[in-house]
Amino acid sequence: MFSLYQQIRPCPELSRYIDCYFVFNDEGVFRGKEVTTLDNGITEMMIHLGDPTVFHNKNKNIQNQYRVSLTGQYLDEVIMQTKGHTHIVTVNFKPGGMYAVFGIPQDFFESNNINLGDIEPGKPDLLWEELMSQKDTAARIRVLENYLIRHIRQNKQPITEMSQIAEHIKSCKGNVSIQSLAGMAGMSVRTFSRRFRIQVGVTPKQYAEIMRLNSVCTDMVNPAKNDLLSIALQHGYYDASHLINTFKHYLHVTPSEFTTQLLKDGDYTGKFTLLDL
Repeated sequence: MFSLYQQIRPCPELSRYIDCYFVFNDEGVFRGKEVTTLDNGITEMMIHLGDPTVFHNKNKNIQNQYRVSLTGQYLDEVIMQTKGHTHIVTVNFKPGGMYAVFGIPQDFFESNNINLGDIEPGKPDLLWEELMSQKDTAARIRVLENYLIRHIRQNKQPITEMSQIAEHIKSCKGNVSIQSLAGMAGMSVRTFSRRFRIQVGVTPKQYAEIMRLNSVCTDMVNPAKNDLLSIALQHGYYDASHLINTFKHYLHVTPSEFTTQLLKDGDYTGKFTLLDL
């Protein structure tokens, strides 16, 4: 099977805010299929270079298709329905990175896909046209990075105070108390939780649970670690039932559905999708 995802690292100036770029090109294989993107704690800028792909949040009855958009963290069940040849470039921001670049409270984007043209009228259309005029992925990434660098330089002092704490949550695989995190930030729990949600997009508790599930999912696709009870206990769940219920609440699929519907390309901490076959 050809590789669906191409992963590209950002230039040094943007590496503080961006984890990587993903280029998804299905060559028309998934025409008309519904693809579920699981919440992995990442906010994205999405650019559609191929046929339209419909973003659909069933819980909030949101449905749209934009050329260039900003997408928050998916706490609701979100489906992307392909219409033809799907070719998407995404900017995968580090925690707090999208807030640093665009300066918009991240809870505004929760489980939603916002047209960048509504935020910056005219500019995204010019960006999309310039990207479409390029002959290869490397040239498109250079154009995209120039666009993002201009934003960073305009902001002069981007706010990234929660980025390090979010990375600490990730390194602890979500097993950390909110009280200790607030202490690291030198804030009350209430102030810390409010600022974290504005900059990262979800509450610290939600983000910690997402990071814990990231680690669970990585273990589940490892043949040597696929015993559900052992994985549950290893990650601090009371039992397999506790893990299953949490899994369904945040990822909207059961663990067995996750492992059977998983596309073979990629890993959960980077980019995972489930295909409705």
